[in-house]
Amino acid sequence: MLKNNPMKTLFRTLLISGLLLVFPAFAYAQDFKSDIHKMHTAYLNIKTLHAKVEVNVFENSFSEKLMAKKTALLKKDGDNYYYDIDGLTLLMNEKYSLMVHKEDAQIIYSRRDLKDEKKFAYNFATPGLDSAFTKNDSIVYKGMDNGLKHYVIYTSEMLILRTDLLINASTNLIHKVVYYYNTEMAPLGNKVS
Repeated sequence: MLKNNPMKTLFRTLLISGLLLVFPAFAYAQDFKSDIHKMHTAYLNIKTLHAKVEVNVFENSFSEKLMAKKTALLKKDGDNYYYDIDGLTLLMNEKYSLMVHKEDAQIIYSRRDLKDEKKFAYNFATPGLDSAFTKNDSIVYKGMDNGLKHYVIYTSEMLILRTDLLINASTNLIHKVVYYYNTEMAPLGNKVS
């Protein structure tokens, strides 16, 4: 059984949530809605991908002092995937998936159902955006800098109070995400990029 390590869970959750594009839950502004739709379309149309994703946890929202740093490697070629972060490796080809958890010395093997996976991926990446607009307080467009559109999403009733989202204007892919957690719920490590 996989051990419940809060830091590892945090890293995996942040990485996966960022990569699977859960940001529509915070949408409000029409431009933001349009940009999120473009981002969904761009991710759904990726045939090949090689990305190195860095997750940094800072001491607090005002500090640049790192508490933890993890790097994930993601590769995609059609329906074949490779994912590696912090002792967890996932390999998927057209028929099978293999997950290796080094710390617990576990290997999990299973058949893939590409039809169901694609249906789920499509539904997850393109939810009804209008129904999710009520979860944020406001969205502020900070402008464009070096080809990056910068949005700030405020959510006072959530665990994450603020999210800075930078989208590459030419590719419509995420360049950077910075989360600011509620300090009452996360007194340390409440800034994650």
